[in-house]
Amino acid sequence: MTDGQTITKEFTETYADSMTVRPGMKMTATVTLYKVVAKDVKWTGKMTVTYAWGGTQTFDVDGTFDSVSCTKQHINLNAVPL
Repeated sequence: MTDGQTITKEFTETYADSMTVRPGMKMTATVTLYKVVAKDVKWTGKMTVTYAWGGTQTFDVDGTFDSVSCTKQHINLNAVPL
């Protein structure tokens, strides 16, 4: 994918949700976060990138990540009586 240069990409993800809470009710929320971290991960095969506009591009991959991480968030919102 590259000419041997190290590429570093950092990004921030923003999650948002909303609900209407009627008079006499209150909102309760449960948020669960899962995080996976690994080191020296060997990656071979293909990577398919899907762009926001719907196009895709497939790349051959062969290398090792020094470290990788993945975070998943699950939100459960409820409106309950006061």
